[in-house]
Amino acid sequence: MPNKLFELLHRKLSQSIADFPGVVGFSVRDLTTGEQIDLLGDELFPAASTIKIFVLATLLCQAESEPTRELLEQRISVDVRVPGSGVLTYLEHPVELSLLDLAILMMIVSDNTATNICIERAGMDHVNSTIANFGLTNTVLRRAMQDHAAIAAGRENVTTPNDLVETFAALHAGKPTPGTANRALEVMSKLYSSPFRSAIPESIRVAHKTGGMPRVRAEAALVYLPNRPYAFSVMSKYAMSDPAQQGAFLSDVARTTHQFFATLADSNPFGQGLSS
Repeated sequence: MPNKLFELLHRKLSQSIADFPGVVGFSVRDLTTGEQIDLLGDELFPAASTIKIFVLATLLCQAESEPTRELLEQRISVDVRVPGSGVLTYLEHPVELSLLDLAILMMIVSDNTATNICIERAGMDHVNSTIANFGLTNTVLRRAMQDHAAIAAGRENVTTPNDLVETFAALHAGKPTPGTANRALEVMSKLYSSPFRSAIPESIRVAHKTGGMPRVRAEAALVYLPNRPYAFSVMSKYAMSDPAQQGAFLSDVARTTHQFFATLADSNPFGQGLSS
């Protein structure tokens, strides 16, 4: 990407972030050229539900390495339910689902009950090994969902804007394996509402994961913009605005970023538009 255009994007995003009542970091990578910009890209943030990306990747890797490849088809009775995001905690009758369906619920509605089952089946140590295999040094899974004692003790799941962008870039490149990468991106491309998704035209595929906790919002994505795919993440903490305002802010930042890449995809090397 032309440096001047990337400098302009960095300036626009930084100006928006300066007005946000809280701490915000972002990271953007052009997957065509590899050029990247960030602000607080290596700052640790609570991962919220973005940590679930690595739980999904671990399960998919484990299923791929099994001789029978039946891990994801195992039927699991949902007996213990935890509050928070998702749907399983609100159902009134016994439920039995495949591990794959639980993983999908973990991703598209961020179901905490499904997530805890997936973490138990994958193994927390194995999830952290998957994180290490992505080459990440600032991302850690330390607790299950809704573990308030762990939260109070500071055993938080953490990541950074740069780590999340690196993860989506790796998946786009077919890592850790082409099968796992394709399946993970397929799951994360299922349609569900989020700040990023609302800011990008529906015709464009987006593989993404959003997350939120009190005073924290995060989202990371791979945007399949024709001829100019990009990876993008925004994370916030210490937010002094309500959740709706935090979500609107993420949408605004995503919209600005997409406008820049859409302009780049529709311009020649001298900046002239190509559309008739």
